[in-house]
Amino acid sequence: MRWFAFSVYEFAQFNIFTPHVLPANFTCHYPTIMKKLLLYLITLFIPVLAIAQNSNWGWGPAITTSLSGTTLTCSAFDPVQNLTKTTSVTGVASFINNQGVVGYVTSGSTVGGLVYDINMNTWQQTVFSSNSGNTFQNSDGVIAWVSASGTVGGAIYDPIVKAWEYTNFSSNSGNTIQNSKGLVAWVSTAGTIGGAVYDPSLHLWRYTTFSSNSGNTFINSEGVIAWVSAAGTVGGAVYDPGPQVWKYTTFSSNSGNTIANATGVIGFISSSGTVGGAVYDHDQQQWKFATFSNSSGNSNVSVSNGTVYWNSSNGPQHWGYNFISKNWLSNYNTDLHCKLFVTNPSGSTPFITYFWCLSIGVNAYSTNCGDGHIITRRWGFKQYATAGNYNAELTIFTFNASTTCNQNVTVVTGLTDMQVENELNIYPNPAHNLIQFSGTRFTGVEIYNVYGALVQAKQFAEATPDVTVDVSEYASGVYFARLFDGNNFVAKKFMVE
Repeated sequence: MRWFAFSVYEFAQFNIFTPHVLPANFTCHYPTIMKKLLLYLITLFIPVLAIAQNSNWGWGPAITTSLSGTTLTCSAFDPVQNLTKTTSVTGVASFINNQGVVGYVTSGSTVGGLVYDINMNTWQQTVFSSNSGNTFQNSDGVIAWVSASGTVGGAIYDPIVKAWEYTNFSSNSGNTIQNSKGLVAWVSTAGTIGGAVYDPSLHLWRYTTFSSNSGNTFINSEGVIAWVSAAGTVGGAVYDPGPQVWKYTTFSSNSGNTIANATGVIGFISSSGTVGGAVYDHDQQQWKFATFSNSSGNSNVSVSNGTVYWNSSNGPQHWGYNFISKNWLSNYNTDLHCKLFVTNPSGSTPFITYFWCLSIGVNAYSTNCGDGHIITRRWGFKQYATAGNYNAELTIFTFNASTTCNQNVTVVTGLTDMQVENELNIYPNPAHNLIQFSGTRFTGVEIYNVYGALVQAKQFAEATPDVTVDVSEYASGVYFARLFDGNNFVAKKFMVE
């Protein structure tokens, strides 16, 4: 039974063929781990086409691909129409098919993507970039690319707005990228570090730079970006979906610092042996970091299950973070900690929400969405069949332990897609002085810029079908309007010239 429990956990990591050695203290907690992992195993073998959702992606059907010469053929089964839908792209040099999202690059370096939109019953294909020398990565629904000259960009398909959302983040010379678990990170040859994430509640990419120190290198892991400069300045960044901002800071500037970044925790050690660690506490919405030891005999810092380990002249040492006391503690193993953050921007049908897995100490997770559907990825869209209240449960795993956290998901009936399409009008677009939104009666409007910052908000004493916004003081560019109908909203892009 111990072997069986371990194998199930490996299934959860999609890594069952990699040999492992069981830790000596391995124990099997049947009421928690076995129950949840057996449920997960069952879902692997039950077809999910009836609800048209992938076990990983949480939205849309799986895609099969084949490349014949330079022609890429993609197929997906549409259970609503009971048909297999096929499309092709020519001139393809390479592609990556990952969890219902296909990214590709042509022989001419054009980067594009495909998904099958189950609600529109059509393939959605878009070209994102045609810069010379483009290469790309496709991970967890996010396609990221970088050109030979250093232009970095990212794309994700947003099933709520039924469109690919893509943009460029940086054009610094020599940029290289890491695309992992929904986060895109990059560093230039000059050392400028940046990160980007798509926030579905704003329908915008949120990106910024964290550091421009010479010689910066970085590690992008489990929602955390850590970096260290040639001079030894160590920092970290996360995107917090609560306040919808990047939270980043520096922890140490000791000479010769090196870093470890794993399972949501950063460890660092200087050339003189000063050891420390940092973690972002989502409960307090702040970085918590400390120095653990300062001894010339310290070496070999590492992070495992959220705990920082190193070797000293007295033997192995470790410190962990306690989420109750909110302090780092000596000879303590970091608590497994999770927070399930739900973005539920879709007041219209279909009922689509977004789950953020915020976890410390693990790299395996499973979200039971409350309707029997289980998603085994960190972040992702989820579509519900009907309105109602759902108790979503996130479970995070190590080899011999797990913990859970819950979040209520309320799916409400709001504006339908047909109402939006037939009744909402924007004029003029592009706008110069005034822009008018007309259609369904609205109770308020919020305007965001391309970086996701709130520019203007208005509430109305009475619901009105005509909303006029003065944009004469706006800088030229792309903006995003959210128009509210009670507790629901319609989101639309517009331009200001």
